[in-house]
Amino acid sequence: MRRAWSADRELELACKVGSLVDFQRALAEGANVNADGGSPLFVSIMKGNRDMVRHLLEAGANPGLFLRKTRLARLKTREQIVDALMEGAPPPVVDAGPPPGGDDDEELAPVALEEV
Repeated sequence: MRRAWSADRELELACKVGSLVDFQRALAEGANVNADGGSPLFVSIMKGNRDMVRHLLEAGANPGLFLRKTRLARLKTREQIVDALMEGAPPPVVDAGPPPGGDDDEELAPVALEEV
């Protein structure tokens, strides 16, 4: 078995890439779901990964690291907690494709650089 620190890093990476297989392996190796002040939960929230947030809560992650006690006390279900945590997630990035009026294969005209 690897050291817990290594398992903690594996857990954080699993949360970053959204890999449930690596998430489960890291837990089996002794990862701490509240490592580094709740870094795995923070990463999952910032990635907008609701499923990973749910898995972390089921594994014992502390939502109180990111929600005020008074608010947490009003939340009755795990799904309400997930919703409250996800309010802190950035909006999803939408791939808009190539800029309008241009063709990806179109050659660009050379531009002369000014000397400074």
